[in-house]
Amino acid sequence: MTKLFSRLSSLLMIALFLCSGTFVLAQSPGGKGKLSKTKTEKSVGGRVKSTTAAELNEDQRQRVDRLFFDALREKLAGNNKQSEQHFREIIKLDPANAQARVEVARMLTLNEQVEESLTLIEEAIELQPENPWHLRVGIDIATQKGRPYKAIEWISRLRQMPGQPVDELGLELAAQQAALRQYDEAIKTLQQLEKQVGITPEVSEAKRQYWQAQNKPDKALMEIRNLCLAMPMRADLWMYYGQLAFQQGDVKSAQEAFRKAMELEPRNGKAYLAMADVQRALKNPSEARRLLEKGFFLDEVDQDLQIQIIVSLLSEGSKGAGGGGDTASLSAAERLTEGMLRSNPESSAAWNVRAEIAFNRNMHEQAVEAYTRCIALDGVGQKYSVWQQYLLSLYNLARYPTLISEARRAQDLFPNQPIPYYLAGLAAQQLKQNEEAIRNYKSGVSMISGNPELAAQMHSSLGDLYHEMKDYVRSDESFEKALKVRPDYTLAMNNYAYYLSLRGDKLQRAEELSRRTLELEPGSASYLDTYGWILYRLKRYPEARTYVEKALKSSGDGAGSATLHEHLGDILYRLGDTAAALSSWKRAQAVGGETSEFLPRKISEGKLYE
Repeated sequence: MTKLFSRLSSLLMIALFLCSGTFVLAQSPGGKGKLSKTKTEKSVGGRVKSTTAAELNEDQRQRVDRLFFDALREKLAGNNKQSEQHFREIIKLDPANAQARVEVARMLTLNEQVEESLTLIEEAIELQPENPWHLRVGIDIATQKGRPYKAIEWISRLRQMPGQPVDELGLELAAQQAALRQYDEAIKTLQQLEKQVGITPEVSEAKRQYWQAQNKPDKALMEIRNLCLAMPMRADLWMYYGQLAFQQGDVKSAQEAFRKAMELEPRNGKAYLAMADVQRALKNPSEARRLLEKGFFLDEVDQDLQIQIIVSLLSEGSKGAGGGGDTASLSAAERLTEGMLRSNPESSAAWNVRAEIAFNRNMHEQAVEAYTRCIALDGVGQKYSVWQQYLLSLYNLARYPTLISEARRAQDLFPNQPIPYYLAGLAAQQLKQNEEAIRNYKSGVSMISGNPELAAQMHSSLGDLYHEMKDYVRSDESFEKALKVRPDYTLAMNNYAYYLSLRGDKLQRAEELSRRTLELEPGSASYLDTYGWILYRLKRYPEARTYVEKALKSSGDGAGSATLHEHLGDILYRLGDTAAALSSWKRAQAVGGETSEFLPRKISEGKLYE
């Protein structure tokens, strides 16, 4: 019965070792002997057992077996502390037990007890110097915990053992040497490795990195070129060499490499895109576009990369609209987008790109149509950026009822985004749905964080709305809030000041605000007019005339708005020039637009009415 238990427990321990990811079965759980007088020998099955002058007796071996069983069971259960205690008991009972030391070393490493961990590994290696797995564990621990000297020592010993992976160990040794900034030694190690295994991508890349670390980019690049020459049919290597060369400014070598990749893989779209970058660098934009369009639908170019290409073309095209870029790029972007839609009409990303193109060209009807398709195709994966642009397009088309209903959908989908509330508020205000507008403005402003510009706009819009409703107390409060979060917001300052002047209230505050707008934007006709009108209300008529006349000169073609001419007429009347005043009033009527309700009487009677 005792022997049966011993065999069963040993088999179970082997299974537990395998399940736990421990591949070191270097000695039996009951390995025997003392640390000071140990020799190793191969046993049946390739396992190593320890033998010493003092053998464990049967009871000790069974005790060690049971402890191993308990230790591994606790380890699998995640009870590392209890498992470590069992393994330490094994070491006390069987000082020559290497495997127990390795297990404790691993656990100590997890607790950052690195020095004791490495000591235990060294003892295990001393006990079983021919066991490669103990060295392997030691190398891993030394590497993870930044002990390159120890790792180098153990890698060097492991490389001397038969049957070990020459290439992997060579790369590891070089990496440890590089960790010590011994780059020349690392490169020598890899050069020796190449003599054994030949030129390989892994070794060449490592050498490249070590040359680069020494700020020797030419030698680094040459390593990859030599790799390409050694494996000339590998298009991926030529692509990599071309990318490195291009990054280093060696456009000629990059062009050569990408051309080779295109010859090897004619349907490799990325090779065409890379060559397009080269042509762009060589100031050949038309050739670059041709290559882009040719490679766009070839292999290796997925939808995400296609979108990136279109976005880059759109960027170039938008610069062209201002006279500094290539407008042909915008046409190329449109062609590629249409091509995407033909090949995949169910692509929401392609519809989004089409919508963005239309939006940026102020083609809002087409933008709304494309955004609608994109939203429908996105299904449950709705994107806020798409909804925001969609709502903005509706606003630009003055589709206010639709905007309000669609903004509600956006609010349900993105309840923490303030802009759908803001746009719904603007639309409701245009439709004179004041309570709906107020509700949206207040909801939107309550969720703004870290965006003072948007908060100021919402408070200012509330100020405008309350002014229209003749709720002047709330109007003033809203404008003051806007200026508190954004003191340089000239539009809010101007509107607030103008409303105060219309009411004849807080005129000193109005004058202060209006003067500040002119300090920030001295050429604004609207701001000049507001300041002139405030001076008029303060009875500073000569100054008022100066600023309103400046406003007329600053406005567009000099014709000015009806309001400007009416204001100038009122000022001239106060200055006693009734003939000039009547002329200005008539001019206001001829220009057309917003004027006071008294303008017809002013003209018919030649008198000022306010």
